[in-house]
Amino acid sequence: MSTAHDSADPNNVKLLRFLPYVYLLILSSSLLGNVYQACRLRIQSNTRSPAQTHLIEKQVGQKLLSFNVMTLAGKKEKLPFAGPSNTIVYIFDPHCYWCARNLPNLLSLVSQRESTYHFVGISRTSHDLQDYLSVHPLPFPVYVDSSEEDFKRLDFLGTPQTLIVLPDGTVKHNWPGAYDGSTRQALQEYLQVDLPGLLPS
Repeated sequence: MSTAHDSADPNNVKLLRFLPYVYLLILSSSLLGNVYQACRLRIQSNTRSPAQTHLIEKQVGQKLLSFNVMTLAGKKEKLPFAGPSNTIVYIFDPHCYWCARNLPNLLSLVSQRESTYHFVGISRTSHDLQDYLSVHPLPFPVYVDSSEEDFKRLDFLGTPQTLIVLPDGTVKHNWPGAYDGSTRQALQEYLQVDLPGLLPS
């Protein structure tokens, strides 16, 4: 006498065994998709594309008498601007999409103007910064933002952002965004440089 179990289709039994794995695969794919979208939204909210920016001078005339930063070793310092030459401050983020695309412009700018300007980099975060610099070494001192108050006070718009600061701390110029469109044109005209443009997306 046969039972219901004995007469069960072997193919159906195998299918039932694999169903939990199928559900797990679907759930994992959905979770990874959500994480990916969240990361994209975070990047988009913390960065600003060339199409979204225009040349502004909101901070021009204000003084950065000193800027609270941390060294890569975690030591707190005040970044002074007194010196024989003007300082170009480049504000970036290791996870910033537009900072990555702007890297050839930045390196070209430094190579053309390092004899006439002092360059300083300020990262908005220390997260993954050491790894970023090991892959993309920057030819100037890099510090970490340690005071959100400085950024709020000067209403910095995001990353990347480029400022020219006089020896007395006065902001001479301020260009938000990657070096494309009107920003690239303004930088080339003011600093008398030729920039290669953004990396392809």
